Amino acid sequence: MRRYPLIATVVMFIIVMLSAMSGDYPNLGFWGYFWYFIFGSLFMALGAMGGELVRRFIHPDVLVAEGAGDMLKKRLFWKFGPQCIGAVIGSVICGSFMNNVLGYYVG
Repeated sequence: MRRYPLIATVVMFIIVMLSAMSGDYPNLGFWGYFWYFIFGSLFMALGAMGGELVRRFIHPDVLVAEGAGDMLKKRLFWKFGPQCIGAVIGSVICGSFMNNVLGYYVG
């Protein structure tokens, strides 16, 4: 679980740099992008850690599949799926926090 803050920080750095360099997003200014990076990393890491806890709790003991492709999909989901879902939920919460508490619209 110690790797999720590092992964979230790298992902949020890429997201912030892409949103700052493209003209599609509203210009947040330096402090807006700074707080987006800080809170985005925090909420995304917390979401991924929560997804890992959910995965550990509800992971099935036996996976039944019809073939190798089906087994691959199921194994990949149970390896990465809950953490990714938690990270997406964390980023949505970050967007709501930035909009409703700090007053920055991040899209």
